Amino acid sequence: MKHSFLKLPLAIIAALTAGCSSKYLSSYSASLLVRNNTSTHASASFHALRGTLVFNLKVSKNTQVLDYTGSLTSGSATVYYDNDGTKLELFTIDPDTTIKSTLEPLKVGKLYIIIQTSKECIDGSFTFTIK
Repeated sequence: MKHSFLKLPLAIIAALTAGCSSKYLSSYSASLLVRNNTSTHASASFHALRGTLVFNLKVSKNTQVLDYTGSLTSGSATVYYDNDGTKLELFTIDPDTTIKSTLEPLKVGKLYIIIQTSKECIDGSFTFTIK
């Protein structure tokens, strides 16, 4: 009976985290980060970012394409994607670079976008849209 006070909080924590499982997890520090993630669009704009930022999108048809853009003032980052269980490099971005391209073909299912910085990135933005 003396440990029963622990059971309720542990049960609540387990229930809250059960639906939060993901193949990839974000782990970052940022300042002035504006982040958006819907089923077909993801974006991030920031003053400073260091670490890993993950987005989860959904591909509903095999004919869909991923449009993406990225830019940084300083720092560098590598962007990966996983659409079939394998993490692959999408692009690497360096200071004062802008990238705009597409990825196809996409497979129906989850599409993870993983942004990993190698050091602190300054004044950056990324957008990913499934069309």
